[in-house]
Amino acid sequence: YLVYQANKDSHNIFLRKIVNLIVGNEGTVATNVQDFGMPSIIKDKDDRLWIAYQAYIGGKYSIHITSSTDDGQVWASSSQLSATSTTYGGYRPALTLYNDYPACIYYYDRLAWALRYYDGNSWSVERDVAPYAWVSSTLFSVVSSGSIPNQHLQAVFNANDNIYHYRYDGATWSTSVNISKGYWPRLTYDGQNVWCFWSKKEGTNSYNILYSKFAGTTWGTPTQLTYDGLNHKYITCADMSKNYLPLAWTEGSNAPYRVRFDKIVLPPEGDTTPPVISNVIIASVSDTAVVISYLTDELADSQIEYGLTPSYGSITSLNQV
Repeated sequence: YLVYQANKDSHNIFLRKIVNLIVGNEGTVATNVQDFGMPSIIKDKDDRLWIAYQAYIGGKYSIHITSSTDDGQVWASSSQLSATSTTYGGYRPALTLYNDYPACIYYYDRLAWALRYYDGNSWSVERDVAPYAWVSSTLFSVVSSGSIPNQHLQAVFNANDNIYHYRYDGATWSTSVNISKGYWPRLTYDGQNVWCFWSKKEGTNSYNILYSKFAGTTWGTPTQLTYDGLNHKYITCADMSKNYLPLAWTEGSNAPYRVRFDKIVLPPEGDTTPPVISNVIIASVSDTAVVISYLTDELADSQIEYGLTPSYGSITSLNQV
């Protein structure tokens, strides 16, 4: 499912369903939300779709929630999720599954993160989950990672051109970890590992997409996904489906912008067959360095032994996918 805001004058929220990389018809979820809707979508264990979005009504920002029980054909009347009625009472929502039902984290009053979760019947009261002072460039993503011990929720945001990562154990949030320089981070979860996608600035109106995997303790070396610098921004991604991670992003420096989508294929669980290495190329050689490139037929961790004799003697650090 791809949810987005389009048409600057009417400020509507739209939904499209993508099946086998075929994009379906556009359907309207909400109208006249004003400003940037920044919608977030999730499907719960009962196959109910939920969309949270930011609305601007009467000079105040608030978070609204709507749902559909027929795969997005009809949407229920939206209700306000954020509790406060100040200028920034609710800002930039992020939905994830928490105990099989939706949880929504958002900023309120530019002072902290607020959490509300659905238990199958009703939404909880609003509660603080992480005090954090507002940063104007902040964009936020959260994901549930229930199979990782004591890491019920994980969140990323960008501030001052950096991507920061937090983990929540059900009571408190960890201290932040700086993943990388970048903008517009998005998290997803493949059942074992958490992945983060973000945009890296290459120049004026030039951004490429990178991603990294968090295996529970540390982040792997970032992998670059795009190389053309065609202003790739506003990434969104879904949890694993059929052993791949689907993602979409906007492309272009001026309107009309394009929406691109792709997928990253994950190795099957219990994979014991090593990848096939091909296209080995020695790109350059000097007295102190050599550049060698190669391809593998699947995603794979990389580690290279090297040295001045056939016994090698040196080894690179492990570069995880």
